[in-house]
Amino acid sequence: MPLLSLFITLVAFAISGNAVAPLISTLSASMGVPASSFGFFITLQFLAFSVAAFLGGVIKERLRLTNYHLIAAGLLIISAAFFLGAIGLRSTAAIIIWVIPLGLAGGCVETFSSIQISGLSTPGSSKSLSLSQVFYTIGAFSAPQIVYFIFGAGLDWRAAFIIFGLFSVAVLAFFVLYNARKGNFKVRETPPAPPSEAVQSRSPIFFLMLLLMLACVLIESLSAAWLSYVFEIRAGLTPKDASLVLVIFWLGMMVGRAIIVALPTRLTLWPSLIVSSIALLVTAACLATFTALPAQYVFVALMGISLGPVWPVIVMTSSSTFRSEKVTSVIIGVGAIGFGSGPLVGSLIVSQHWTSHFFLAHVALSVLILVFCLSAWKLRPRTAASS
Repeated sequence: MPLLSLFITLVAFAISGNAVAPLISTLSASMGVPASSFGFFITLQFLAFSVAAFLGGVIKERLRLTNYHLIAAGLLIISAAFFLGAIGLRSTAAIIIWVIPLGLAGGCVETFSSIQISGLSTPGSSKSLSLSQVFYTIGAFSAPQIVYFIFGAGLDWRAAFIIFGLFSVAVLAFFVLYNARKGNFKVRETPPAPPSEAVQSRSPIFFLMLLLMLACVLIESLSAAWLSYVFEIRAGLTPKDASLVLVIFWLGMMVGRAIIVALPTRLTLWPSLIVSSIALLVTAACLATFTALPAQYVFVALMGISLGPVWPVIVMTSSSTFRSEKVTSVIIGVGAIGFGSGPLVGSLIVSQHWTSHFFLAHVALSVLILVFCLSAWKLRPRTAASS
C-alpha cells in the first residue's frame, strides 16, 4: 500500500509529540522543575513545529527537495532526540535545548506526511487523511501506555525514551528503504499554482479555517498535555493510573477518526465537521457538570471521539478548497501554534489552582469551534466537494 509508509511516520511523530505529558509529575520531581513549567516546554516544542510547517515549503523549493526528504530528516532527528534525552535531560536549560529540535522534526514529519497523503487522496474525501490520523492516535495513546508499563515494571522514565527512540529508528529504516525503491526521493517538477490561489488565501473562509484549526488543536493539546495531571490532583490518582486517562482520551480520538473512514465519501468533509463540533460542545459541558470519576472517564472518551475527526477533516477541506500545498502547510502550522498554546493555557490553570474549573476552558473553546465551523460552512465554495 503506497500510503502505509506515510501512515507509520505519524505514529513516530505522535509519540514524540506526546512523550512529555504523561511524565510531567515524574520529570518535575526528578529535576526539581515546577510542574507548571512543563506547559512552557511543550509550547516551545510546538512553536518550533509551526516554524517547520511555515518554512518547510520554502526550504523544499529552494533546495529542490521532496516531501519524502523532509519526512526522513524529521524522523532521524526524532530518533536522535530520544536517545540524547535519556542521557542529558537534567535541568531546565537541557529541556529547552531538547524540545526545539524535537519540535522542528515533528513539524517536518506531520506537515509533509499530511500534505503528501492529501495529494494522494480521492478529491473531496477525508478518508485517507482520517485513516492516517488513526495511526497518529495509535502513537499518541501508545506513549502514555508505555509509560504506564514502564512505571509498573519499576523502571526509570529514561527507559521509555529509549523505547521511543528504538521505535523511531525502525520507522525511519522502513520509510527510507520502501520509498527509495519506489523512487519517491527523486525531485519532480511541481505544477504552477492556480491563478486564484492568492485571492482564495485572503478570503474570509481562509481566516475562518485558520481560527477553526487554532481552536480545535488548542482544546486537543490542552487535554493531551494536562488531563493526566489534572486527574492526579482532582481525583487523587497515582501518575501510573492517571496516565490511563490519556489512553482513554486517545482511544476515543482513534475511534472518532475510524468512524470517518467508514462513512460515505459525501459525509466526510463539512457534515462530519459540523456534527463533530456540536458533539464536542455537548461532551465538554458534561465534563464541566458531572464530577463522578466513572462519568468523567466516559465523557473523556466521548470528547476524544468528538474531537478525533476534526483535524484531518479541516486539513482535507482546506486542501480541497485552496488546492495549494503552501496554503495547507500554513493551516497546519497555525494548528501547531494552537497545539503549543494548549499546554501554556493549562500551565496558567494549574499555577492559579483552577484545576476544579479545568473543563470550563473546554466549554468556551467548544463554543468558538462551533461558531467558526458554521461561519466557514456558510461561506464555503458551492461545489460537490464542499457539500
